[in-house]
Amino acid sequence: MSARARYRGALAGALALVLAPAAGLAQPVAKWNPERIAGYAQQLAKAGMELETAARKALLPGPPPTVSQQRARYEFLEALRLFENSAHHLAEELKAGKGREATAPTFRRLQTLRRDVEDSSQRMEIPDSLLAAMLKAGELMLRLAPYYADV
Repeated sequence: MSARARYRGALAGALALVLAPAAGLAQPVAKWNPERIAGYAQQLAKAGMELETAARKALLPGPPPTVSQQRARYEFLEALRLFENSAHHLAEELKAGKGREATAPTFRRLQTLRRDVEDSSQRMEIPDSLLAAMLKAGELMLRLAPYYADV
């Protein structure tokens, strides 16, 4: 197995462990705490913006060696852009005082986009400089998940 394949496998495993909520495990719904949830959402919006900015700086300077890698890069960047926009939308909804039922569709969309980012990252090499930013966004998604566990 090449070093590149081991790197991609290790990255995929790390992302799956940190970014993915425990699949198949019933999570109890946490008591709704508007201030705490809005704070997490604001942090997520900031982390999403920082992640997208870092990804563009790290990935756009040079062309990838193959067309399929170029396609994976652009899919990754587009998924990040959508994730960041949705994170800002969730933060604004919560800041405006909207509750769990009103914000649940946005959170579900963020979960889908998180999976899209994860999937597209597995088809390309992710620079180490992006890993910390990806893990921070994943941590914040995990912090929000208990508040939306049954939606």
